[in-house]
Amino acid sequence: TEPDLGPYLRHAPTDAEAQKIMNQLQPLYAEVLRECAKLRVKSVVIITPRLITRSKKTYAPQMEQLLKKEKFRCDPPILYKSPTSKILRDIWVLRSM
Repeated sequence: TEPDLGPYLRHAPTDAEAQKIMNQLQPLYAEVLRECAKLRVKSVVIITPRLITRSKKTYAPQMEQLLKKEKFRCDPPILYKSPTSKILRDIWVLRSM
């Protein structure tokens, strides 16, 4: 699944803009993982955004905390980068405990 990745970006965001976007997306990812935890499947793949700001800092949802809370195991995410997109994507392969 690929829930909302945030707004369309024409340029790299500032640190404040990136933090605001992640703060807005965090509850959505928490809800998606809560619902995924209810499924009776062995694994789930979810894609999340990773933003690189003008100052070259990286901002992403705090997935590790959410995964632990919902009792998912996973390896480090796979990074996907499109040459035409300003948003990087982390691909998470989650396994039920």
